[in-house]
Amino acid sequence: MKRGALLLVFAAIYVWAVVGSGLDRIAEKNAAVVDLVPSPFRAAAERSRAISAIGNEDAEAALEAAEAALRANPADHRSAALLGVANRLAGRETAEKEAFSAARQFGWRDPDTQGFWLEQRLSEGNYDEAVLHLDALLRQFPALPNAQELIANFERNRAGQQALRDRLALDPPWSRTFWQPETEDRETVLRRRARYLGDNSTKSWGCGPSGPLMSGLWETGLRRDAERVMLAQCSRNIAEGSVADPHFDIAQRLGWRRHPSGDITYREKEDGLVVRNRSAATRLVLSQPVAFGEGFYRVALSGENSVAVSLTCGMPQVPPPRSISHTVRVPDCRDQVLGLWVGGGNVATFIAITAASATP
Repeated sequence: MKRGALLLVFAAIYVWAVVGSGLDRIAEKNAAVVDLVPSPFRAAAERSRAISAIGNEDAEAALEAAEAALRANPADHRSAALLGVANRLAGRETAEKEAFSAARQFGWRDPDTQGFWLEQRLSEGNYDEAVLHLDALLRQFPALPNAQELIANFERNRAGQQALRDRLALDPPWSRTFWQPETEDRETVLRRRARYLGDNSTKSWGCGPSGPLMSGLWETGLRRDAERVMLAQCSRNIAEGSVADPHFDIAQRLGWRRHPSGDITYREKEDGLVVRNRSAATRLVLSQPVAFGEGFYRVALSGENSVAVSLTCGMPQVPPPRSISHTVRVPDCRDQVLGLWVGGGNVATFIAITAASATP
């Protein structure tokens, strides 16, 4: 009888532990059950309470909850990191550093901890160690919303750039975040990167890895920047003449951009490109960034005469009148775009194009 009673006690304790632990895990994502969690299992529940308090900028409640979470499970890095965040909110710098010093003993996976030590090492100018914390963050979250801001901290001087280059040379999973930035301020980020990768003294970044960056610059219309990077990293020019890919060779990496739609079709020929416009309106079918000097240029096309030529600052929006002469005025801007338009209901064969300075 006593043995049976003892087994019942153990069973009750086991059930209590399972339910308590389960509620604790649920509480981490559902604040509604926080108060139902038994006190020995409240680590996740208290973390949930701490996160909520931090979100409300309630430093006192955040500290209380983070400390309780750490007492409930001293071996959990998340509780130590939350205590660090709570101390920052309370303005307790020394306690903040102590908490994050404890949190980093548990490894490299906590983002708050890595963010803290990234900031610390940057403030010390220790880029070699700072980039390790950047790497730890971006390996977990390559699409982190402020990833470009974090990378920008390393782009301000040669020491930071070198640390960044050495890390990227290892081809980490977040390489795409650097070489192909996706951000609302993409043009600014691309230009910033082009400034130092286009310096002849930075050749060691490499031609192959720099390819996506050059393509991004080209697609954005920043031909001069793309050319500088190509020259510095690949020791060659994008094009021998004013226009890249003058023979409409679709194998060219940096050349013509197509503008397909339901009405526009492209057919490759051995000696050029055939474009059909089935719509009734004139449509932009090909474009590329150029870098002409200000003035007038004569653009000559071999093939059909049903083509109009535009040269604008940025992507053209309005079709120009068709003209046999194709003499265009070149605006003084850094985002010049050469556009080729096909009239409604027409088929154009593009074989070659040349551009030369002309008088108006």
